[in-house]
Amino acid sequence: MLGVPIWRDAPVPLGRVVNHRVVWAALAMIVGLNAISIAISKGRDLGVLQVIIPAALCAVASLFALWQLWLIVAAARRTIREGGGLRFAVLSIAGAAFGAAAIAGILHEKAVPQLEELWDIHHGDERLGDLGIVVTDEGRTLILNGPLGIGAAAQVKTALERNAGLRTVVVAGPGGRVGPAYQIAGLIRTRGLDTRVEHRCYSACTVVFLGGVRRGVGPRGALGFHRLSFPGMDDAELADANRQLRDFMVFAGQVSGSFVRRVMETPSESIWIPTLEELLEAGVIHRR
Repeated sequence: MLGVPIWRDAPVPLGRVVNHRVVWAALAMIVGLNAISIAISKGRDLGVLQVIIPAALCAVASLFALWQLWLIVAAARRTIREGGGLRFAVLSIAGAAFGAAAIAGILHEKAVPQLEELWDIHHGDERLGDLGIVVTDEGRTLILNGPLGIGAAAQVKTALERNAGLRTVVVAGPGGRVGPAYQIAGLIRTRGLDTRVEHRCYSACTVVFLGGVRRGVGPRGALGFHRLSFPGMDDAELADANRQLRDFMVFAGQVSGSFVRRVMETPSESIWIPTLEELLEAGVIHRR
Protein backbone atom coordinates (compact mmCIF):
# COMPACT_ATOMS: atom_id res chain seq x y z
CA MET A 1 0.00 0.00 0.00
CA LEU A 2 1.06 3.57 -0.63
CA GLY A 3 4.50 4.25 0.77
CA VAL A 4 4.61 1.18 3.05
CA PRO A 5 6.86 -1.57 1.64
CA ILE A 6 5.80 -5.12 2.46
CA TRP A 7 9.14 -6.59 3.53
CA ARG A 8 11.03 -3.75 5.22
CA ASP A 9 10.65 -0.63 7.28
CA ALA A 10 10.64 2.79 5.61
CA PRO A 11 10.44 6.44 6.73
CA VAL A 12 6.65 6.45 6.78
CA PRO A 13 4.43 7.91 9.56
CA LEU A 14 3.77 5.29 12.24
CA GLY A 15 -0.01 5.60 11.97
CA ARG A 16 0.05 4.63 8.30
CA VAL A 17 2.45 1.75 9.01
CA VAL A 18 0.19 0.33 11.72
CA ASN A 19 -2.92 0.63 9.56
CA HIS A 20 -1.44 -1.09 6.52
CA ARG A 21 0.51 -3.82 8.29
CA VAL A 22 -2.42 -4.84 10.49
CA VAL A 23 -4.51 -5.24 7.33
CA TRP A 24 -1.79 -7.34 5.66
CA ALA A 25 -1.38 -9.51 8.76
CA ALA A 26 -5.13 -10.10 9.05
CA LEU A 27 -5.46 -10.98 5.36
CA ALA A 28 -2.54 -13.41 5.63
CA MET A 29 -4.16 -15.24 8.54
CA ILE A 30 -7.49 -15.41 6.72
CA VAL A 31 -5.77 -16.98 3.70
CA GLY A 32 -3.84 -19.45 5.85
CA LEU A 33 -6.85 -20.63 7.85
CA ASN A 34 -9.10 -20.76 4.78
CA ALA A 35 -6.56 -23.02 3.09
CA ILE A 36 -7.18 -25.56 5.86
CA SER A 37 -10.97 -25.17 5.66
CA ILE A 38 -10.91 -25.73 1.90
CA ALA A 39 -8.74 -28.83 2.33
CA ILE A 40 -11.22 -30.21 4.88
CA SER A 41 -14.22 -29.72 2.59
CA LYS A 42 -12.75 -30.16 -0.90
CA GLY A 43 -9.40 -31.92 -0.75
CA ARG A 44 -10.28 -35.58 -0.23
CA ASP A 45 -8.63 -36.66 -3.49
CA LEU A 46 -5.29 -34.95 -2.82
CA GLY A 47 -3.79 -37.68 -0.63
CA VAL A 48 -1.03 -36.46 1.65
CA LEU A 49 -1.10 -33.10 -0.16
CA GLN A 50 -4.42 -32.52 1.60
CA VAL A 51 -2.34 -32.02 4.74
CA ILE A 52 0.95 -30.68 3.34
CA ILE A 53 -0.46 -27.90 1.16
CA PRO A 54 -2.72 -26.24 3.77
CA ALA A 55 -0.08 -26.72 6.48
CA ALA A 56 2.53 -25.00 4.31
CA LEU A 57 0.18 -22.16 3.35
CA CYS A 58 -0.84 -21.66 6.96
CA ALA A 59 2.80 -21.64 8.12
CA VAL A 60 3.86 -19.12 5.44
CA ALA A 61 0.83 -16.93 6.16
CA SER A 62 1.51 -16.98 9.90
CA LEU A 63 5.19 -16.09 9.44
CA PHE A 64 4.23 -13.27 7.09
CA ALA A 65 1.69 -11.95 9.63
CA LEU A 66 4.27 -12.11 12.44
CA TRP A 67 6.80 -10.30 10.24
CA GLN A 68 4.29 -7.50 9.64
CA LEU A 69 3.84 -7.15 13.39
CA TRP A 70 7.62 -7.02 13.86
CA LEU A 71 7.82 -4.25 11.26
CA ILE A 72 5.29 -2.29 13.33
CA VAL A 73 7.69 -2.64 16.27
CA ALA A 74 10.56 -1.51 14.05
CA ALA A 75 8.59 1.55 12.92
CA ALA A 76 7.65 2.37 16.51
CA ARG A 77 11.29 2.19 17.62
CA ARG A 78 12.26 4.44 14.70
CA THR A 79 9.59 6.90 15.77
CA ILE A 80 10.95 6.96 19.32
CA ARG A 81 14.53 7.52 18.07
CA GLU A 82 13.38 10.41 15.91
CA GLY A 83 11.55 12.04 18.84
CA GLY A 84 8.05 11.24 17.63
CA GLY A 85 4.97 10.49 19.71
CA LEU A 86 6.19 8.26 22.55
CA ARG A 87 2.74 7.20 23.77
CA PHE A 88 1.51 6.05 20.36
CA ALA A 89 4.80 4.25 19.70
CA VAL A 90 4.58 2.35 23.00
CA LEU A 91 0.92 1.47 22.30
CA SER A 92 1.93 0.24 18.83
CA ILE A 93 4.59 -2.05 20.31
CA ALA A 94 2.11 -3.38 22.89
CA GLY A 95 -0.49 -3.89 20.18
CA ALA A 96 2.00 -5.81 18.02
CA ALA A 97 2.87 -8.05 20.99
CA PHE A 98 -0.83 -8.67 21.61
CA GLY A 99 -1.30 -9.48 17.92
CA ALA A 100 1.56 -12.00 18.00
CA ALA A 101 0.01 -13.67 21.05
CA ALA A 102 -3.36 -13.76 19.27
CA ILE A 103 -1.80 -15.45 16.23
CA ALA A 104 -0.17 -18.05 18.49
CA GLY A 105 -3.54 -18.65 20.15
CA ILE A 106 -5.32 -19.05 16.80
CA LEU A 107 -2.72 -21.56 15.62
CA HIS A 108 -3.00 -23.53 18.87
CA GLU A 109 -6.82 -23.49 19.08
CA LYS A 110 -7.73 -23.80 15.40
CA ALA A 111 -5.01 -24.57 12.87
CA VAL A 112 -3.12 -27.28 14.78
CA PRO A 113 -6.23 -29.32 15.78
CA GLN A 114 -7.59 -29.12 12.23
CA LEU A 115 -4.31 -30.24 10.67
CA GLU A 116 -3.98 -33.08 13.19
CA GLU A 117 -7.46 -34.27 12.24
CA LEU A 118 -6.61 -34.09 8.54
CA TRP A 119 -3.51 -36.16 9.26
CA ASP A 120 -5.63 -38.77 11.05
CA ILE A 121 -8.03 -38.91 8.10
CA HIS A 122 -5.14 -39.34 5.67
CA HIS A 123 -3.86 -42.27 7.73
CA GLY A 124 -7.20 -44.04 7.62
CA ASP A 125 -8.57 -42.88 10.98
CA GLU A 126 -6.61 -45.52 12.88
CA ARG A 127 -7.29 -43.61 16.09
CA LEU A 128 -11.04 -44.21 15.73
CA GLY A 129 -10.66 -47.97 15.59
CA ASP A 130 -12.34 -50.48 13.31
CA LEU A 131 -15.96 -50.78 12.28
CA GLY A 132 -17.18 -54.27 13.05
CA ILE A 133 -19.18 -55.87 10.21
CA VAL A 134 -20.98 -59.18 10.76
CA VAL A 135 -23.60 -60.98 8.66
CA THR A 136 -26.11 -63.09 10.63
CA ASP A 137 -29.60 -64.57 10.39
CA GLU A 138 -28.68 -66.75 7.38
CA GLY A 139 -27.51 -63.76 5.38
CA ARG A 140 -30.54 -61.56 6.06
CA THR A 141 -29.06 -59.21 8.68
CA LEU A 142 -25.94 -57.03 8.55
CA ILE A 143 -24.60 -55.77 11.89
CA LEU A 144 -22.48 -52.61 11.90
CA ASN A 145 -20.90 -51.94 15.28
CA GLY A 146 -18.22 -49.35 15.98
CA PRO A 147 -16.90 -45.95 14.87
CA LEU A 148 -17.26 -44.68 11.33
CA GLY A 149 -13.81 -43.96 9.93
CA ILE A 150 -13.00 -42.50 6.56
CA GLY A 151 -12.98 -45.97 4.95
CA ALA A 152 -16.20 -47.25 6.53
CA ALA A 153 -18.39 -46.72 3.46
CA ALA A 154 -16.10 -48.83 1.27
CA GLN A 155 -16.22 -51.65 3.84
CA VAL A 156 -20.01 -51.58 4.00
CA LYS A 157 -20.33 -51.45 0.21
CA THR A 158 -18.22 -54.60 -0.07
CA ALA A 159 -20.36 -56.38 2.53
CA LEU A 160 -23.57 -55.40 0.74
CA GLU A 161 -22.25 -56.58 -2.62
CA ARG A 162 -21.30 -59.96 -1.15
CA ASN A 163 -24.66 -60.57 0.53
CA ALA A 164 -27.56 -60.16 -1.88
CA GLY A 165 -30.07 -61.58 0.59
CA LEU A 166 -29.74 -58.83 3.20
CA ARG A 167 -32.96 -57.29 4.48
CA THR A 168 -31.98 -55.44 7.66
CA VAL A 169 -28.98 -53.45 8.88
CA VAL A 170 -28.50 -53.28 12.66
CA VAL A 171 -26.38 -50.27 13.61
CA ALA A 172 -24.52 -49.36 16.79
CA GLY A 173 -21.61 -47.12 17.66
CA PRO A 174 -20.39 -43.80 19.04
CA GLY A 175 -20.43 -42.01 15.67
CA GLY A 176 -17.42 -40.87 13.66
CA ARG A 177 -17.12 -39.24 10.24
CA VAL A 178 -20.38 -37.88 8.86
CA GLY A 179 -19.22 -38.12 5.22
CA PRO A 180 -19.00 -41.94 5.24
CA ALA A 181 -22.24 -42.00 7.24
CA TYR A 182 -24.07 -40.23 4.40
CA GLN A 183 -22.57 -42.68 1.91
CA ILE A 184 -23.61 -45.71 3.94
CA ALA A 185 -27.12 -44.31 4.38
CA GLY A 186 -27.31 -43.94 0.61
CA LEU A 187 -26.18 -47.54 0.08
CA ILE A 188 -28.81 -48.78 2.52
CA ARG A 189 -31.57 -46.72 0.90
CA THR A 190 -30.57 -47.80 -2.62
CA ARG A 191 -30.84 -51.45 -1.59
CA GLY A 192 -34.21 -50.80 0.06
CA LEU A 193 -33.04 -52.16 3.41
CA ASP A 194 -34.51 -51.61 6.87
CA THR A 195 -32.45 -50.41 9.84
CA ARG A 196 -32.66 -51.23 13.51
CA VAL A 197 -30.94 -50.18 16.74
CA GLU A 198 -30.53 -52.70 19.56
CA HIS A 199 -27.97 -50.82 21.64
CA ARG A 200 -26.41 -47.34 21.52
CA CYS A 201 -26.32 -45.44 18.23
CA TYR A 202 -25.04 -41.87 18.63
CA SER A 203 -23.96 -38.96 16.45
CA ALA A 204 -23.01 -39.99 12.86
CA CYS A 205 -24.41 -43.48 13.55
CA THR A 206 -27.90 -41.93 13.50
CA VAL A 207 -27.26 -40.73 9.93
CA VAL A 208 -26.67 -44.35 8.89
CA PHE A 209 -29.82 -45.38 10.77
CA LEU A 210 -31.92 -42.82 8.87
CA GLY A 211 -30.97 -44.49 5.61
CA GLY A 212 -33.37 -47.33 6.40
CA VAL A 213 -36.66 -47.63 4.53
CA ARG A 214 -38.30 -48.93 7.70
CA ARG A 215 -36.64 -48.11 10.99
CA GLY A 216 -37.02 -49.58 14.47
CA VAL A 217 -35.49 -49.51 17.96
CA GLY A 218 -35.20 -52.54 20.26
CA PRO A 219 -36.00 -52.55 24.00
CA ARG A 220 -32.42 -51.54 24.89
CA GLY A 221 -31.82 -49.35 21.88
CA ALA A 222 -31.05 -45.63 22.13
CA LEU A 223 -30.47 -42.96 19.50
CA GLY A 224 -28.35 -39.90 20.40
CA PHE A 225 -28.30 -36.66 18.38
CA HIS A 226 -26.33 -33.41 18.31
CA ARG A 227 -24.87 -30.82 15.97
CA LEU A 228 -21.77 -31.69 13.98
CA SER A 229 -18.27 -30.97 15.23
CA PHE A 230 -14.74 -30.83 13.88
CA PRO A 231 -11.62 -30.01 15.92
CA GLY A 232 -10.70 -26.35 15.76
CA MET A 233 -13.96 -25.27 14.07
CA ASP A 234 -16.81 -23.37 15.70
CA ASP A 235 -20.53 -23.40 14.91
CA ALA A 236 -20.23 -20.54 12.42
CA GLU A 237 -17.60 -22.43 10.42
CA LEU A 238 -19.74 -25.58 10.55
CA ALA A 239 -22.93 -23.80 9.48
CA ASP A 240 -22.94 -25.31 5.98
CA ALA A 241 -22.21 -28.81 7.28
CA ASN A 242 -25.02 -28.56 9.84
CA ARG A 243 -27.35 -27.21 7.17
CA GLN A 244 -26.56 -30.31 5.10
CA LEU A 245 -27.32 -32.52 8.10
CA ARG A 246 -30.61 -30.71 8.66
CA ASP A 247 -31.62 -31.13 5.01
CA PHE A 248 -30.69 -34.81 5.09
CA MET A 249 -32.83 -35.45 8.15
CA VAL A 250 -35.81 -33.56 6.76
CA PHE A 251 -35.79 -34.66 3.12
CA ALA A 252 -34.02 -38.04 3.09
CA GLY A 253 -35.00 -39.19 6.57
CA GLN A 254 -38.49 -37.64 6.51
CA VAL A 255 -38.02 -36.43 10.09
CA SER A 256 -40.24 -33.64 11.45
CA GLY A 257 -38.92 -30.08 11.45
CA SER A 258 -39.43 -29.62 15.20
CA PHE A 259 -37.31 -32.70 15.92
CA VAL A 260 -34.54 -31.50 13.62
CA ARG A 261 -34.55 -28.09 15.30
CA ARG A 262 -34.01 -29.81 18.64
CA VAL A 263 -31.05 -31.69 17.14
CA MET A 264 -29.57 -28.43 15.80
CA GLU A 265 -29.98 -26.84 19.24
CA THR A 266 -27.96 -29.61 20.92
CA PRO A 267 -24.25 -28.65 21.19
CA SER A 268 -21.72 -31.03 19.71
CA GLU A 269 -20.18 -31.68 23.13
CA SER A 270 -23.57 -32.83 24.45
CA ILE A 271 -26.05 -35.52 23.36
CA TRP A 272 -29.83 -35.62 23.16
CA ILE A 273 -31.45 -39.05 23.60
CA PRO A 274 -35.14 -38.79 22.65
CA THR A 275 -37.78 -41.08 24.10
CA LEU A 276 -39.43 -43.75 21.98
CA GLU A 277 -42.56 -41.63 21.86
CA GLU A 278 -40.58 -38.65 20.54
CA LEU A 279 -38.90 -40.83 17.92
CA LEU A 280 -42.23 -42.24 16.73
CA GLU A 281 -43.95 -38.87 16.65
CA ALA A 282 -41.11 -37.30 14.65
CA GLY A 283 -40.95 -40.13 12.10
CA VAL A 284 -37.44 -41.15 13.11
CA ILE A 285 -38.67 -44.71 13.73
CA HIS A 286 -41.67 -46.52 12.31
CA ARG A 287 -41.94 -49.24 14.95
CA ARG A 288 -40.53 -50.18 18.32
